[in-house]
This record gives sequence, C-alpha cells and structure tokens, in this order.
Amino acid sequence: MVSTIADFARYGQMLLNGGTLDGRTYLAPKTFAAMTSDHIGPGTGVARNIYYYPGDGFGYGYGFGIRSNPGVNMPTPPGSPGEIKWDSASGVYIVVDRAEDCFSCDAELALGADSCHHGGQEDHL
Repeated sequence: MVSTIADFARYGQMLLNGGTLDGRTYLAPKTFAAMTSDHIGPGTGVARNIYYYPGDGFGYGYGFGIRSNPGVNMPTPPGSPGEIKWDSASGVYIVVDRAEDCFSCDAELALGADSCHHGGQEDHL
C-alpha cells in the first residue's frame, strides 16, 4: 500500500462515519452495510479452526473482518460486535469500532536489506 498515515486516518474516519467524510458520501448506506456484514457466518461451511482468518469471534464481509461475537479466547479481546478490521501483509492495519466511536490505524515500515547500510557502516536495529 502506498499512502500516508494521515490519508489512512481519513479513510478510518470515513468508515467510522458510515461511508461519509467532510459532508461527502463515498459509500452509499446500502453499500456500507453490505461491506460490513458477515457473509461467512454459521451455515456457510467455512471452518473455524486455528487457521481461520480473520480470527476468533470474526466473520468476513466484503474486504473486512467483522466481529460477530466475543469469541472463545480468554480473556476476550477488546472490541464490540460489528467492529470491522483489515490487516495486510504489507504491515497496514485498521480497526473501526462504531459502537465505541473510535478507530485505530497503524502502518509499519518494512526496511529492505540494503536500507541499513550508510556510507559503509552498518546500523544494527
């Protein structure tokens, strides 16, 4: 993903607002509802085992993990039913909890092997 954390935070705010930002609608209410509904709940045949993504207590919508229940892990992880999340292999993570009126976005910078070399000296991170 190529972006800034500020732009990613605006995306989080738009999701928290239900698809609108700064008075402009980016996702129609029906579209937002479809994207943030669990489409692999009970009866779909999707196995919920240790390899299940997006994790215990979550179903999956169109592009987001959807918290459908607290899960069975103890202690139960924080979050509300309906919370949405997305995390990528590139180190970008967002969670939006509309019931708590909050969101969090994180971005990790993965340094390549050559990025630690400066003028013949090696930095140890």
